[in-house]
Amino acid sequence: MGALEGLSIETNDDDEESEISTAELRKLDQDYEKNLKRAKKVFVNRMDNLQRTQVEREALHQKTLKQHQKDRAAFEKRLKQEEIEQNRRIVQMQKEWDRRREEVRLQEQDESD
Repeated sequence: MGALEGLSIETNDDDEESEISTAELRKLDQDYEKNLKRAKKVFVNRMDNLQRTQVEREALHQKTLKQHQKDRAAFEKRLKQEEIEQNRRIVQMQKEWDRRREEVRLQEQDESD
């Protein structure tokens, strides 16, 4: 009977070790699940941040593009205005040159008469 008693004690030790191992495994599983959830949450947050940043960059790009288009249109308008003004000046200079030539011609004609 003594041998049987010792055997049952060993079984109890095995049960205790098994319970400890089961508890450790359960704890490892819980830690793994918790870490996995945390990693997934961090990943989702990073993806959200990346997406938000991309949307913000795209909006800024569109705003900059619109401003560039406005600036370009204003530049083109000013360029045309400057061309018109330059042509007006050239016409004015041509008229002034023609008038002075005519004056000189008339003076020479008067002097020769």
